Amino acid sequence: MIDPSKFLEGRVCYLRPFSEQDIPTWTSWFNHPVTTQLLEQGYFPTTTLNQKERFERLGTSTQDLQLAVVERERNQLVGTIALHHIDWIHRTGDISIVIGDDSARGKGIGGEAVKLLVKHAFGKLNLNKLTAGVVAINEASLKLFQSVGFKEEGRLRQQLYMEGRYQDVYRLGLLASERKVD
Repeated sequence: MIDPSKFLEGRVCYLRPFSEQDIPTWTSWFNHPVTTQLLEQGYFPTTTLNQKERFERLGTSTQDLQLAVVERERNQLVGTIALHHIDWIHRTGDISIVIGDDSARGKGIGGEAVKLLVKHAFGKLNLNKLTAGVVAINEASLKLFQSVGFKEEGRLRQQLYMEGRYQDVYRLGLLASERKVD
């Protein structure tokens, strides 16, 4: 029987809608220095109220799809993945992922979550192109997106201030016709 709480299912993780009970965990990730060190987050504190407002806004958005990443083995919330800025006319969206639980990193969960969302974006939502932004010093994220088939389309020079200096940001893209079939 299909479990409707598991929106998209993989071998090591599944993606599901966020619930209000997830807000404290979600909030803690964006206040954690290790989690946010290579993200455009963590400059200002995130409050439970901020995250609740975001949760409510995303729940009614037609341009965003935000999902919880749950590690199957422990049945535990470990991250978040999203399609943002969905353009229904030009059939594009921007994908982002954060594995907030330190113990879940390096287990293939992020890669599988991206593959699940890419398959959904191209197969179910009928998008034609996905984009992603990765800070140049975030080698793990760059490798993850490249392993799924994303290609570098450009570089924004000195776009973000991190780790005590200005960092470049890669802009990556993946077309539906280039998707690796899994």
